[in-house]
Amino acid sequence: PSYYDAFIWLADNYTFMGKYEEAQAVFTVLDSRRGKFPFRLSDELELARTNLYLMKKDYAKAMESLTLITTVIKKNKKKNRYHYIMAQLHERNNNYTEAVAHYKKSMTGRPKYEMLFAAQMSIARIASYDQSMPPGEIKKMLN
Repeated sequence: PSYYDAFIWLADNYTFMGKYEEAQAVFTVLDSRRGKFPFRLSDELELARTNLYLMKKDYAKAMESLTLITTVIKKNKKKNRYHYIMAQLHERNNNYTEAVAHYKKSMTGRPKYEMLFAAQMSIARIASYDQSMPPGEIKKMLN
């Protein structure tokens, strides 16, 4: 029962050791067994794959994995975190409209205060860059 868990852990360990080719080989093995792969681990598999892409600084593929994760995950607390990461990646690529949209998605439900505050600060920072919100509205949001 822990066969696939072990493969995901192996891929994660290879990723954090900097052995990206080995990690990619593990993902290739797991992808070849998609029919037998348990659905309960699909979000963990994509999260491990996202970590690999982030470590390799392949942000486009990381965005694809994060998008897939947010469609699979049902719990808002986890989903909020991944939307926040996606917003940071969009902001890094100067795609401010998408970044703001994902920051707002990270604030849905009942996020922790730290997440809510960080998302609001990021929206305010972006709005000050591109002048998309008037200063009064930014001040009101932060108050």
